[in-house]
Amino acid sequence: MLSFTNFLVFFSLSSLSTSAVLPNADSPLSKVKIPFPVASSKLVGNFCNYESIGNHSFCIEALFSSEAVVAKDSIQLGILIMNLGAGNAKATLNIHNEMIKKPSSPQLLKALNCCVEGYKYASLSFEMVSSELVEDP
Repeated sequence: MLSFTNFLVFFSLSSLSTSAVLPNADSPLSKVKIPFPVASSKLVGNFCNYESIGNHSFCIEALFSSEAVVAKDSIQLGILIMNLGAGNAKATLNIHNEMIKKPSSPQLLKALNCCVEGYKYASLSFEMVSSELVEDP
């Protein structure tokens, strides 16, 4: 379960549509350093320093939100991350669904349909983990 959760965390922070929800790691906004309140800084900082997180600074910047700032423990932070992942997966799913409506080659349509299934599964997975975190304090 831990490796699945690590995958979901990585996916939520690196989804194709992340730039629509969060600042892109290469954007000028991502270079702005905004200090966290001490408690949240430690919680998010500890989480973002796990070996499974490839880009520690982007992780910290991506999790800088009002919800992360008030997260009191790792469960609340986990719920936030899963909700971000679900939102990113749904946004990307919507983009793919719009692309499917446009004329395209059979190969592209087949690839897009595979992506749609993947993002549906990802969205449901994030929601499932989030609901388990809520139910199991």
